[in-house]
Amino acid sequence: MRVGAWVRSERQRLGLRQSDLGRLAGVSAQTVLSVEHGRLAALTVRSVRAVVAAVGINLPFSPRSLRGRSVDRQIDWRHAALVERVVAILVEEGWQTHPEWSFNHFGDRGSVDVLAWHPAAGALLVIEVKSDLRDVQETLRSLNVKRRVVPSLAERSPIGRARVVGVVMVLADLRCERDRVARHRATFDAALPARTVEVKRWVAAPEADLRGIWFLQIPRTALLAQKGGARERVRRHPGVPTERRR
Repeated sequence: MRVGAWVRSERQRLGLRQSDLGRLAGVSAQTVLSVEHGRLAALTVRSVRAVVAAVGINLPFSPRSLRGRSVDRQIDWRHAALVERVVAILVEEGWQTHPEWSFNHFGDRGSVDVLAWHPAAGALLVIEVKSDLRDVQETLRSLNVKRRVVPSLAERSPIGRARVVGVVMVLADLRCERDRVARHRATFDAALPARTVEVKRWVAAPEADLRGIWFLQIPRTALLAQKGGARERVRRHPGVPTERRR
């Protein structure tokens, strides 16, 4: 209703009829009427955005889960949990880890989720953690930049010169992520041919350059913490018996 009232106010301020606004937006006057009366659920997102844009209003959508979490928050906790798991595994295998290692080299700038150095093997490991793999091409482009730039920058830092370099994308071990990799199998086979078993062997004994994908399960403690947080956000109703609340 608030959106509809705003659209109607702007339309009237511009001296437009509903039919005029419909022509500007490329929709029917009935669609404009529905928007102004707040009946957005019966319309497509494209139609609603066309109507509001025609009177100079931007209508972004911010999806939230039914448990009250934003999309960014849901993705961020998975990312943090995966980074924590990766760092723990690498430390056990004798790696020195540098989370969020940032760089800026002649316009190529960014950060490596986890940069790891194995002094005994002279191995450098560049890890990109993706909690939600959506843009395959952009992800691979970013990894290519890091593979090209980071080893030379690390050589000029206290880390030192690497004898072998590994580039690994870490994904949550979820069916949806495995399905995405499968849908782009040819691309990933060319860019990141190694898979989890081979990556784990390399982490334990890095002997040659490696490019691969590492599927990791999200730690149970992180999942329990999220569930616990969801329970804490359940609204209480003072004075209402437990059975009635149920």
